[in-house]
Amino acid sequence: TLACPMVSALDRWIIDSVQPAARRWFRQPVVEIRQISAYSCRGMNGQAGGRVSEHAFRNALDISSFTLADGGQNTG
Repeated sequence: TLACPMVSALDRWIIDSVQPAARRWFRQPVVEIRQISAYSCRGMNGQAGGRVSEHAFRNALDISSFTLADGGQNTG
């Protein structure tokens, strides 16, 4: 679950940055983005009692990998 402004920002990032970079470096588009964490009501860096993470406000997304059109994966 992501907040609406985050969904819009993610969409722009994919269109303006991810896809152009994939085409430039790998000569093919990204067809899948795998995420490992989105909404989670927790402290920053998992620290109990710390400042609340942006994940708790649905303003953060952790990406684990990108899959290219040929099936190759980049886990950066």
